[in-house]
Amino acid sequence: MKKWIAIAMAAALLLSLCACGAAGGTENAGATTTEAPTAGLQVGYAKENITPEETVPLSGSAGRGVSNGMLDYLFGTCVAISDGEDTALIFSIDIQNAYSPTASWRNAISRATGIPEDRIMLCFTHTHSAPDTGSDDPAIGRYNSKVSDKLVKAAKAAIADLSPAEAYTATTKTENMNFVRRYIMNDGTLCGDNFGDTSSGYKCHETEVDNTLQLVKFTRESGKDIIMANFQMHSNYTIHQNAISSDVAGAFRDALEQKSGVNVIYLNGASGNINPTSRFADENVVSTHKEWGEKMAQYAMDAEGSYTEANLTRLQTSQVILDVEANHADDHLAVKAAEISEYFTQTADRATADQMCKDAGISSIYHANTIVANSRRDRTITVELDVYSIGDIAFIFAPVEMFDTNGMYIKEHSPYGLTFICGYANQCQGYMPSEKAYELIGYEVATTMFAKGTGEKVADQFLDMLGQLNRGE
Repeated sequence: MKKWIAIAMAAALLLSLCACGAAGGTENAGATTTEAPTAGLQVGYAKENITPEETVPLSGSAGRGVSNGMLDYLFGTCVAISDGEDTALIFSIDIQNAYSPTASWRNAISRATGIPEDRIMLCFTHTHSAPDTGSDDPAIGRYNSKVSDKLVKAAKAAIADLSPAEAYTATTKTENMNFVRRYIMNDGTLCGDNFGDTSSGYKCHETEVDNTLQLVKFTRESGKDIIMANFQMHSNYTIHQNAISSDVAGAFRDALEQKSGVNVIYLNGASGNINPTSRFADENVVSTHKEWGEKMAQYAMDAEGSYTEANLTRLQTSQVILDVEANHADDHLAVKAAEISEYFTQTADRATADQMCKDAGISSIYHANTIVANSRRDRTITVELDVYSIGDIAFIFAPVEMFDTNGMYIKEHSPYGLTFICGYANQCQGYMPSEKAYELIGYEVATTMFAKGTGEKVADQFLDMLGQLNRGE
């Protein structure tokens, strides 16, 4: 009799819990939010080699040409996170930005796994020495198809690898690993990549630079443990070569795997205005991307003693589709840019076109082409913003090259104990500068498709989403 009473009480409790779960979730206007009851968090990992098997056009910096060798393998890594009711996939892929194939890759993964596309985040490490996946070259078509198959394979393997896990978090400050790409000189001019020289003397960085390394370690009941690492960098150490390379992002991941003996996934942060090297010799601390990876991996290893246990509860996700203002030049400048672009297209006379740019106050032919492209866009741009959380840990997925100022702002004001800023996510839409960067001009501001103030608007939207998840709304 006691046995049947106990069973009846357990059944009643289960029904009560289910009813509470059904009544507890509310949907916010403009957002899709999913909450699942706690069922013990499980985490899985997989890694697939996505190095091209033939010569391909390279991405990053106009005119790179085609690949002529290989320095490092390229990988697609995947972490699956499940609370028993809901599953999400986070990928880190050694490609600059996928652009055109992103939608088809997410769709292929969703069809193969049954996981909705808003639970599939494709993040790119932003190496400038990977295939140009937006090219119409036949070799790229073959490459994109193979990558799609490899990502599907990784997704299935990560799901199959799911194992109960506990999480531990750590942060550490790195020393002289990142530098802002623009410098204010003593005469007030701006100096940096593609702009000016250092003859007037160095004064300061345009902004504070984010040198914080964030780490989450999942210890699992079966299989290797997993480290998720979040930092902010431009992977462009090997840009002067035409060899395939995962660059500093891959070098860090590979070195940390070797040192720690666990699986590692690296997620690039808010690095639109960051380089891993400085143009000033006395600040350079490493000479190769491999050395950079080794040094950064050692920082991660030194943080081993500072891990603290994280509170893991249910997996929560939120998505907002946001319309933001486009960056349109004034009509006069747009006309001048169109004249320059047309002249250079017809004549290939770079010297004259460069002078036309200078006369018009346009920084480059590339800038002129960007102004023309922006003038043809709608006045608003749609961006997809995604947020995940698991207990004390949150992830924001930004489909842009967010500047470190806005990334630090999100981390500082987030209600979560640790917030990963995952830039270059999904359909990456280029630079999203901070307001201060617009005041200082610079290459990123000259070529962005977003109007001034968009970076701050998007950062605040991410904080609203984080707040809603944290409150269980």
